[in-house]
Amino acid sequence: MQYHREEELKNRLNNFFITQFSLPEDDYYSRLDSEKIISLKKALSDINNLITMKITISFVNWITKKFNLSQESEEKIINEILSTKPSTNGYDIVSDEIVKLIAEVKCNIPINAGKKYGSAQRNGITKDLNNLLYGKTKSKFDTNEYLKFMVFLENESVRSANQHYIHLSKEFREKLIVVDEKTIFDRKDCVYLIHINFIN
Repeated sequence: MQYHREEELKNRLNNFFITQFSLPEDDYYSRLDSEKIISLKKALSDINNLITMKITISFVNWITKKFNLSQESEEKIINEILSTKPSTNGYDIVSDEIVKLIAEVKCNIPINAGKKYGSAQRNGITKDLNNLLYGKTKSKFDTNEYLKFMVFLENESVRSANQHYIHLSKEFREKLIVVDEKTIFDRKDCVYLIHINFIN
């Protein structure tokens, strides 16, 4: 059967609505006029920010348990996150609560459901690693006294892409530690890569 682009897109969109939202089987695609498609595009454009926010809050829950932060400290960090606009410059998390740490949160998903990042994704990760290790350009913030984290979504493809990135990276290979249950957080000259599940 010959490939038909519109049929493929229609089937994928309908299947998404039916399976992800438990909607009855129907042709939802046929109901989308140009205004509805634009509205859908606007809503979906915030997905990256939503994923980043969810991962960030999950990471705060994790550091609260790992470093025995008080509930008050946890709430303070979360309030700072929720009151910061997504496009704001700076690190995603800066905390001086008991333990000094900074974190960049990445919502990267390997392109085409693969196990490797695209070049733009790799460049973004490299830039953020440099910022964590050496500070941001035009910023007086000194990262040397902070534990440094790069936070990713817990996902098999993401883990594979991160391993591939580490394998290819001569610059950072010795400065990246993938966090597991046995990891000891006693180095400030490296970046701890951690994979975190969402919380609702």
